[in-house]
Amino acid sequence: MNQPRNTTGLPAPGRWRTAAVFLLFVAAAGGLAGRAFFLQILDHGVLTKRAQSQYMHTISVPANRGAIVDRNGRPLALSAPTQTVWAVPSALLKAKPTTLTQLAKRLKTSRSDLKKRLKAHQDSQFYYLKRQLSPFKASRIRKLKAPGVFFKRAYKRFYPAGPAAAQLVGLTDIDGKGVSGIELSANQTLAGKPGKRHVITNRPGQVVDELGYLTSPQSGHSVKLTLDERLQTIGYQALKQAVAKHQATSGALVVLNPQNGHLLALASVPSFNPNNRSSIAPAALHMRPATEVMEPGSSIKPILISGALQHNLWSLSKRIHTHGYWRLNSHLTIRDDENYGTEGLARILKKSSNIGAAHVGLTMGAKRVWQDYRQFGLGQTTDINFPGQRAGTLRPFTKWNRTDTATASYGYGVGVTPLQLARAYAAIANNGILPSLKLIEGQGGRTRAPAHRVISRQTAMTMRRLLKGVVQPGGTAVRAQLAHYAVAGKTGTARLVRNGKHTKKAHRAIFVGMAPAANPALVTLVMVNNPTRGSYFGGTVAAPVFKRVMREALHIMGVPPSPVKLAASGRKTVEVSG
Repeated sequence: MNQPRNTTGLPAPGRWRTAAVFLLFVAAAGGLAGRAFFLQILDHGVLTKRAQSQYMHTISVPANRGAIVDRNGRPLALSAPTQTVWAVPSALLKAKPTTLTQLAKRLKTSRSDLKKRLKAHQDSQFYYLKRQLSPFKASRIRKLKAPGVFFKRAYKRFYPAGPAAAQLVGLTDIDGKGVSGIELSANQTLAGKPGKRHVITNRPGQVVDELGYLTSPQSGHSVKLTLDERLQTIGYQALKQAVAKHQATSGALVVLNPQNGHLLALASVPSFNPNNRSSIAPAALHMRPATEVMEPGSSIKPILISGALQHNLWSLSKRIHTHGYWRLNSHLTIRDDENYGTEGLARILKKSSNIGAAHVGLTMGAKRVWQDYRQFGLGQTTDINFPGQRAGTLRPFTKWNRTDTATASYGYGVGVTPLQLARAYAAIANNGILPSLKLIEGQGGRTRAPAHRVISRQTAMTMRRLLKGVVQPGGTAVRAQLAHYAVAGKTGTARLVRNGKHTKKAHRAIFVGMAPAANPALVTLVMVNNPTRGSYFGGTVAAPVFKRVMREALHIMGVPPSPVKLAASGRKTVEVSG
């Protein structure tokens, strides 16, 4: 049978289909080749960067923070390795219920709370589960092999001295950056430099390969303080007990070496446990020796009288009759606790006569009193670089009237920090040379101004002799006496300000002393704010704290006892002479 002829002039159907398919393959191949050329040649750099950004990351490697140590190398702050646990929430939500339950238990939460937190952040690729876990606790979580859970090395700060040095040493935040105290002021030295590391991650973000360090982490340097951890602890405990015993609101303590200005103890109460920050009260954060401005009351009188002697404006033989009160003008009547009768400088200090001090100050004049206070460092920050340190208040003498001069002579209208006052007494202890205070050893402890002379050696020796009388029978500070050392010092009992006025119902108790009096090795200041139980005087509240601290401190520092006076019979008397 003959097949029908093709009269259309087109290729046979079989040949047409073959040609069409062939052309499609050629076009597809050409498209693929063009796309490949575009991706591999023209757009290679862009795609490479995109791939690396998705799967190759540069991560930060934390540096070990330097330690803070005392003068003998005892640690006051150090870092311990910890683990930070983080997750990709969407991946972790796919974990088995039993795994989530176990994970929640080890994170010390409930499964429902954990799931709630994860769902709230399920669009995020990074969520902290727990920071600063111990390696042991982190290993227990790691064993669960929960999907989307990862680990990162970190460090946690520990403070071996605890509350005793909490405000002084300071704190770091959870990222290891200093936020207060020495941790803040020396942060650049302590911090070190974090490193950088290249890693490859899979789609959920899990590190699957490490490509090595771009830069290695550099550990921070240690900071050595002039502080003695033993004296710091002794001082803090004694101050804390006194504040509790007298139901006071707060207190401060300073121990320093007057010869080189080294600060050996700086305590503040109330304090806090820096290793447990869950219940830190704002009042406990203040490092009161450097940040609290106070009216010093009668504890300023040795500075006043030092100036009067130095400039020959009042002699040791000059006497006045106090009468127990003195009506200076219609605005001010100055009173003593009783009528001390005729007084010279020795008795003015021994009995702490406000009337006597006012006579001395008015004889000197406002300008001279102001200049002497300024010369002793009042109204200026001390040399230590401590965060929040205050300069106190010392108004220009041009704004003083007769009342201002009189009250400034016995410690009112003038604001000082405990550090400033202790440093001023150090000049008397250091034969007239005002030392530059130092808290950090080495270059980090450089001071702004060198030590300089403020009174003569003879004036300083005379002042120490006069201040010995304050601690002897009949003086205001007999409770500061030490069995084997002669003590020189001065009390202060200042009224506190309430509603803009000085009140008779709230006081500040102060004692500043030095020993051995002939050649002082240590100066110690004690300040207790608002004692409400028992006495409130500097001689009965602050002086006993001085005695307890100095008794231990002189022994620890290896200071030899003062020589003892001998009676005519050859027997030793109670009084020590040096």
